[in-house]
Amino acid sequence: MSSNFWKFLLIFILATLAGVVQITVLPSIHPIFPLLLNLPLLFFTILIFFSDLEDAILSAFVFGLFLDFYSQLFFGFFILVFIIEVLALKFFIHNIFQNKNINSLLIINLPAIVIWHLLYFILLFISAKFKEVNWDYYYSWQCYLNIVLQFIVHIIIIFLLAKIIRPLKNQLQPTIINL
Repeated sequence: MSSNFWKFLLIFILATLAGVVQITVLPSIHPIFPLLLNLPLLFFTILIFFSDLEDAILSAFVFGLFLDFYSQLFFGFFILVFIIEVLALKFFIHNIFQNKNINSLLIINLPAIVIWHLLYFILLFISAKFKEVNWDYYYSWQCYLNIVLQFIVHIIIIFLLAKIIRPLKNQLQPTIINL
């Protein structure tokens, strides 16, 4: 079997695991957890950081497809969000960051979260023509506080993963990014 199949299978398992935990486990622990920890976005950002554009697009499709199956929004919503996320983050990685290190991975989460919420808001606004949307949450201060807290939680998790997982720690040594 080719390595592309195994890569696809690994991405599919990771997307499934992140999606299942996000949809079922986190809300059952406490209703605020899914707002503070976006596992699909966190794992997806790490995948984008370490993979090339082709693998990042493949993972965007897989992660988006999985979330679209469980979404009330139009089919393709999350696929579109993840593909735009890939293009934007790859632009940041190749044009702004000079080294691939732990600091770059921590900082790339800020544009990832901002782009995620911005795209989500824009596409939700577009889909509001077809479905009733409650906008009260998006106009409240709690929405913006949750975005900041989500960034902090993602930074803590990435930092812990970098300290715990040895292969990730080895890949986060300062290296020049090849264009």
